[in-house]
Amino acid sequence: SEYRNLIRSRYITKTVNTLQSATNVSVTFDKNQPPGTGIHVYLKRTEPNSSVSFDDAPYIELTQTSDEIDAVTSDEYVKVEYRHPVNLAEFNTFAVKVVFTAPSTSNRYPSIKNLRVVAI
Repeated sequence: SEYRNLIRSRYITKTVNTLQSATNVSVTFDKNQPPGTGIHVYLKRTEPNSSVSFDDAPYIELTQTSDEIDAVTSDEYVKVEYRHPVNLAEFNTFAVKVVFTAPSTSNRYPSIKNLRVVAI
């Protein structure tokens, strides 16, 4: 991806197996994102009875659906939500990856807290 050299850290959730199939996810968290840094959220999923193993399934980028509001101070966090813009084929196994980016010259990095992932 275009920001590969800017990746400073990443977080990947455990693999989740749902009892009922879902067609999207809602990923919410409180973020502190200094200017010039980035937070990218991805979904990996497999459809029921898929011939593709979960390990081989690709990650797809989710879109921030909440309004973009910048934190005013370095210790302020703002709640945001990410989803895929359209419903996907039904899936019952998924994981979410959050990637944090910043230029090498930055002395501040983005952070999140209160991560919540809901299959919908």
